[in-house]
Amino acid sequence: MNQKTALPRMPLGSPSLALFGAAASPGKRDLLFTVPSLALALVFVLRMARHLPLLPITTGDSAAYLQMAGYRPPIYGWLANCWIFLTGGLEGLPLAQLVVLGCAIAVFATESAACCAARWYPSSPFR
Repeated sequence: MNQKTALPRMPLGSPSLALFGAAASPGKRDLLFTVPSLALALVFVLRMARHLPLLPITTGDSAAYLQMAGYRPPIYGWLANCWIFLTGGLEGLPLAQLVVLGCAIAVFATESAACCAARWYPSSPFR
């Protein structure tokens, strides 16, 4: 029984988890899940960055997004038009899209790691 929370202690099956056991602060225990998640997300984003084209590949609906057609969601059109305004063309737009995607993946990885930490360690501040 944990004296601080009055909850039963969870068994630590892995030696790496034992390093972040009951004596470790909640911040260190959360790093056990957050750092590998962010590292894996960074590896996948960098792997995608190696194969990016310089110019975006146009498809049949590309003009509708650039012209801000009423039947298309406006967010991508805003992103593309802001990029054109800032740089004068579409060169490098795939990299900007990958940065936005990488930020979203990093937020998701951090939040899912916090959920895992809350499940493994009930006294986590995320619970």
